[in-house]
Amino acid sequence: MYNKNNNLIKESINILITSFQKGKYKEAETLAKNILKNIPDEPISWKILGIIYLTSGRFNKALYANQRALKLEPNVPDTYNNLAITFYNLGRYEEAIKTSKEALKIDKNFVQAYGTLADNLKATNKYQDAILYLKQAIKLDPNKVETHASLADLFHKIGKLDDALYTYENAIKLNSNYYPAYLNKAIVLNDMGRFFDAMDVYNQVIKIKPDLAISYFNLANVQKKLNNVEDAVTNYQKALEFNPNLTDAHYNLANTFANIGQLKKADQSYDKALKINPKNPKIWSNKLLNLNYNENFSSEYIFNQHRLFDKQFSFLNKNKNNIKNKIKNSRLRIGYVSPDFRKHSVAYFIKALLKNHNRRLIETFCYYNNYIIDETTELLKTYCENWRSIFEMDDKDVFRKIKDDSIDILVDLSGHTPGNKLLVFASKAAPIQITYLGYPNTTGLSSMDYRLTDKYADPGDSSDPLFSEKLIKLDKSFLCYSGNDDISFNKTIPQNKNNFITFGSFNNFKKISANVIKTWSNILLSIPNSHLILKSSENIFDKNFLLKKFFDQGIKKENIKIIDKQIHAQDHMKLYDEIDVALDTFPYNGTTTTFESLWMGVPVITLSGNNHMCRVSSSILKNLNLNNFIAYNVNDYQKIAIKMSSDKEYLLELKIGLREELKKSNLCDGKSFTREVEEKFYQIYYENK
Repeated sequence: MYNKNNNLIKESINILITSFQKGKYKEAETLAKNILKNIPDEPISWKILGIIYLTSGRFNKALYANQRALKLEPNVPDTYNNLAITFYNLGRYEEAIKTSKEALKIDKNFVQAYGTLADNLKATNKYQDAILYLKQAIKLDPNKVETHASLADLFHKIGKLDDALYTYENAIKLNSNYYPAYLNKAIVLNDMGRFFDAMDVYNQVIKIKPDLAISYFNLANVQKKLNNVEDAVTNYQKALEFNPNLTDAHYNLANTFANIGQLKKADQSYDKALKINPKNPKIWSNKLLNLNYNENFSSEYIFNQHRLFDKQFSFLNKNKNNIKNKIKNSRLRIGYVSPDFRKHSVAYFIKALLKNHNRRLIETFCYYNNYIIDETTELLKTYCENWRSIFEMDDKDVFRKIKDDSIDILVDLSGHTPGNKLLVFASKAAPIQITYLGYPNTTGLSSMDYRLTDKYADPGDSSDPLFSEKLIKLDKSFLCYSGNDDISFNKTIPQNKNNFITFGSFNNFKKISANVIKTWSNILLSIPNSHLILKSSENIFDKNFLLKKFFDQGIKKENIKIIDKQIHAQDHMKLYDEIDVALDTFPYNGTTTTFESLWMGVPVITLSGNNHMCRVSSSILKNLNLNNFIAYNVNDYQKIAIKMSSDKEYLLELKIGLREELKKSNLCDGKSFTREVEEKFYQIYYENK
């Protein structure tokens, strides 16, 4: 029979301690359990078991073991600390805080307990208290680099960037190879806007630890921000060499490829990101948005990809929304969801609808998913009866908010563009859900009931096989434009002054596909001394990358100009005074740019295709009876451009009269447009009742 005092037990405990100290944890665990079989109240064995369970992630077992050890030896501060760390890992922070303080009652100079206490205070957002305890720990042990780094982390957390930077530098002075301090120092520098300094520090991290994927990833993010696209791509790829499962690296690399027009590579990187994280809606939406710019994918393929998105998130639709009979004379409750109730194209087109809704029949709700509040936002607020800010609300809260508002018809204005709330729609927040305006394709969602369009943009049957939604078709246009009469325009054509025709396009560079570049180049080469004006993004790399593509087609430098992005709307609009004829992009047409051009008296040549996104401009032009500017193949597109180059009288006539024609048309008639939309809303409401 064993007892605590015999030599055999002492020897067993000594062997246990030795095994543990040498890191032979499996052996130590077995020894501890054997001792406890014979002596269940042996405290050292429980203490060592508690540490082994803790380090191996078996937190419930660690809890039991540490509590047993403390019961047997209640005045051991490091056991209290081990128990506090266990509570922390179990998410029981208040108990952890209490336990750490017990350790400090026994030994007020116990440095580790200060650190553990600080960690738990941080977890409960008690940052100032955590800072005080870490400062005390540094007083007791000023040479522990980890404590300095933890203190710096807290300074960063509360926005004291200068203090954080200083404290990280102190940590580095203590250990010049402690890479976490360098890494976080670089993040602080980035937050301070000191991007070049941040890059220098990331390069230092790479020297110290060349296989750390996050260093290359963070460095690439800064390089992308500084428009150093080539180096950013290289470093994203480097990060993935060391960590192929770094989802954000695949995602950011995909976005970078997309921005420079390498759409195939972008799609491949999105797919790699989704393979790792198939339930990430942001990756899905960016992938699907990117597909619209790629002329090499068929409409059928793009549609099927949208349906795969639905397949990932259709589980959210667990709600059976039945429309209840309304009280007599009650109003139809319409909700609009968007991140673009601001200075944005979507806002410009939704303005007429919100302004002209019949408030006797319709009660409006706007759910705004953005932090930006500008003049446009304030104006739209006056048009909407019930304004809801949903920025920083999670999807479940937004869903509940919409349900509480008893919305009859919920309208998505984003599709797969940034800031969308499609998962709220996937959850079926309202009995009738419609997508409209912000995205030129299907959402893919089976929970999205309808899509609002017109008979020109989407001819044929309302059950289009390339849309998951049933199409609601307006008789005229699905768009209503509100032009600014305060912006004047020259009532002469630039050709008369320049003695050459100037074409132009102010569309997003991503819309300028390889086929577009070839077609525009052929036009320029066919018309002697013709010029082309484009509008730049803020990215210098994008500008040079695009110019090279035109130069490769034989276009001379003097015949193409890229104008810098204009800050003010008036300055942007006045750029149209420099062009005679606007050239529309394809397969992704312009929308806002088409209206802007027409408003400034500049006709637009468009190529009408076989789906919605390449029929938007033709829908606009058909509503103005400008069918002669609509081409149905590339050759016709070029022929129209060549023909217009020699018809100065016609271009001058259009320059003088287009704005008035646009103003008189249904395209600017907000009241009649709204009445037609409201009729459709009521029609589908009663059809589904």
